[in-house]
Amino acid sequence: MKRAVFIIAGLFIYFLGAGSVHAAVVINEIRPKTSLPDYAFVELYNSGGTRVDLNQWKLENVSSPATSYILPASAIIEPNGFLVFSRPQSGIIFNIDGDTVKLTDFGGSVVDSQSYPGTLGYNNAMGRSADGTGVWTSCTEATPGRSNLCPEPSPTPTPTPTPVVPTATSTPTPMSVVPTPTPTPTIISPLSTEKPLSSSRVTFGQIAGIQTETEAITPTATPAAKIPPLLEAYHFAVEKLMLFQVIAVLVGWAVIALIAILRKNRKR
Repeated sequence: MKRAVFIIAGLFIYFLGAGSVHAAVVINEIRPKTSLPDYAFVELYNSGGTRVDLNQWKLENVSSPATSYILPASAIIEPNGFLVFSRPQSGIIFNIDGDTVKLTDFGGSVVDSQSYPGTLGYNNAMGRSADGTGVWTSCTEATPGRSNLCPEPSPTPTPTPTPVVPTATSTPTPMSVVPTPTPTPTIISPLSTEKPLSSSRVTFGQIAGIQTETEAITPTATPAAKIPPLLEAYHFAVEKLMLFQVIAVLVGWAVIALIAILRKNRKR
């Protein structure tokens, strides 16, 4: 019974330690697109304090043509050490339009996975800004087997919103409306024959009805009143109507008298 407990505890400690060791090994840098195939590589890094045996581990790419490479028994990575696999060694052909490289352990569990875009230029590398732990970014120079030269990209500054100050709206001052006086219409009778007064100066003697020696009053001839055509037509129509009424009355009396005479003749 005690032996079984020790075996279970030993297996637990082994797998726990193996898990921590696996977590320490990561894909640290890649150069997938090169003008010469020999310059393409995948670099691993061990950030732990224990050497790790990578026998039967696997490197592979995802995009077509998908290829894989089983690490040999000699693949041992030292603490804080690098391990580089070139294309002639691994045979992995990365897709120039973008691809993903994966690292799996001997049990088939994915330990790490990194991708690169199709916009990555030829002979350019991508890697971690800090060996083993930094963010995945473009490198200024490929450094297989050495510390990366991949500066972390500067964060995009968040624009500070400009406070919007409300503009004061001025209240319009009401304007006093002065009513326009309505002009009093001047009624001019069509029969009026009066002539407007002359604009000549009137002397005190004229007002008193006395003719002075210096200024004499010259009588102005009043022109004959001219009846408008419309009024003249109106007068003519009235006259015709009155004449028609007189004739109608006379005819009526004549008819009445004739009827009376006829009745008298019948009675006889």
